[in-house]
Amino acid sequence: MRTLKRFLLPLLPLFVAVPLFAFTPVITSNASQNAGTVRAVMEPVISVMSLNGVTHGNVAYIDFPNAANAPVSAQIQVAHTYDFVNWSAPVTLPLNATNGITYQNSADPVFIEYGPYLAFYTNWLWCFGTMWTNGNNNGRSAIAAWHSADGGLTWSQPDAIDVAPYDPSCESNGSCIFEDKPAVAMSPDSGVIYVAFTRETQVPENTQIYMTELNPSRGWINVGRIGDASMPSLPGPTPVVDPTSNMKYVFVMDRPNQTIRTFASGDGWIWNELETGSAPGINVSALVAGTKADGSQVFVQAVPFMSAKFDTFYHYIDVTYHCQDTGSTPHAIYRRFVPFSHVWTQHIVLNGNGHTQWNPAINQLSNGHFVFTYYDYTPGQAGYTLYATRVDLYGQSAETTRIFPSALSLPAGYNVDPSNGLSRIGEYQGLAVFNDELYAATTYIPQSGVGNAWMVKFTTP
Repeated sequence: MRTLKRFLLPLLPLFVAVPLFAFTPVITSNASQNAGTVRAVMEPVISVMSLNGVTHGNVAYIDFPNAANAPVSAQIQVAHTYDFVNWSAPVTLPLNATNGITYQNSADPVFIEYGPYLAFYTNWLWCFGTMWTNGNNNGRSAIAAWHSADGGLTWSQPDAIDVAPYDPSCESNGSCIFEDKPAVAMSPDSGVIYVAFTRETQVPENTQIYMTELNPSRGWINVGRIGDASMPSLPGPTPVVDPTSNMKYVFVMDRPNQTIRTFASGDGWIWNELETGSAPGINVSALVAGTKADGSQVFVQAVPFMSAKFDTFYHYIDVTYHCQDTGSTPHAIYRRFVPFSHVWTQHIVLNGNGHTQWNPAINQLSNGHFVFTYYDYTPGQAGYTLYATRVDLYGQSAETTRIFPSALSLPAGYNVDPSNGLSRIGEYQGLAVFNDELYAATTYIPQSGVGNAWMVKFTTP
C-alpha cells in the first residue's frame, strides 16, 4: 500500500486563470413538488443536457408514496424542466421489464448521458436503478436501465440488464439475493457504458461486486464478478474510465477494514486488483443531523458513498466521501488516485468548520477547478443545510459557501427506520455542470415528514 504524504501539485499552465466563483443560488426550485403531503424523498440526482439546441434538466429521486410504509414501497420518479423554474409533473419510471416480470419497487437512481459527439444513441439520457418484486424480503431483483430519447420528457420500459439468481424459497427465509447500488461510467472512445453494482445476500451475509456493459454493437453483456466471492460490507462500487488510456477502474470501500480497494481493466473483462489505499474513518453508519426543541439529537443513516471524477487537466481521479477520523466530527474529504503510479494521496478535509458533513458530490469546471456540494449540520440547529466548496488547481480549498443561509432540512421523524430509529435521506445527492453553471439536487425537508427534491442553480462571474 502506498500513500503520498503530500498532495500532488501539478505545474500550472500559464494560460489558466484562477477566478473566484460566487456560489450564489440564482434559482432554487422544487422538482418533486410535494406540498404538505407526508411522503419521503431520497437520493436525488440531476442531469443537464442540450438536445437540438434546447436545454433539458432532469432530477430523479426515490419517492415513497406511503412514507409510513417506507422502504417497503419505493419508486423512481423523474421531473423535467426547460428553465429550472417550472417543472413537469414527476413521471414514475415504469416497472414492466424486458425479462417479462412486472416489478413492484425501484430505487437508487443514477443518470448518464450520451453526448452529441458520439455516434451511438446520440443524445440519449439513461437512468439506472434497482428493481425488486417483494417489499418485505426483496423477492426477485434486477438492475434496470431506462432511456429517454427526447431529453427526459418520456421514458422507455426498463431493460432488466442483470437479474439476480432467484429461488422462490428465499422469500420466506429472507435469503433472496438483492442487486443494489448501480453506478455508471462511460468510455468516450468506444461508447461503452459500464454499470457496476452489488449483489447482497442476508442468509448467509455476503456481498459481491458485479458488472454489466452496454456495447453499441452488441447490446447489454454481462461482464461477471469483480473481486472476491465474499467481500465485507460496502455501500457500492464506483467505476471511472480514464479517457486518455481507456483504462477502466472500479473503487470499492471496505468499511470494516477502512480501506479502498482498486480494480483495473484495459478491456473491461479481465480485472486485476491494484494497491489498497488506507481510508481511516469510513466505518461510520450514522451521524447527527439535527437537534429537537428538547435538546435531544436527531441521527440519520449515513454510510459513506464514494463519488469520483476523472481530472481532465492532470489525469488523476479525484474522489470524495465522508469519514470520521478518531476523535473528529464526520467531515467531507477529497483525495486523488494517480493512475500512472497507482498511488493514493492522503485525504484533505474540504471545510474545517467543525460541523458534521456528509454525502459529498463532485464535478469539474472548464478551468480545472473541482466543485463539491455536501450536507452540513451546525451543532445546535434544528436541521442540516447544503454547502459548496471549490478546490483550485493546487488542490487547496479556495472557497466555501453555505448555499442556503437560513433554510434548514428538518430530519426529525423523517423516513424513520423502525429497526434502529434513524432517519433516512439516502447515501448521495446530485451535482451537474453545464456550460460552467452548476446544478445541485438535494433532499429538502421543510417540515416534519414532508420531503422534496430541490434543485439549486449556481452561476459564476
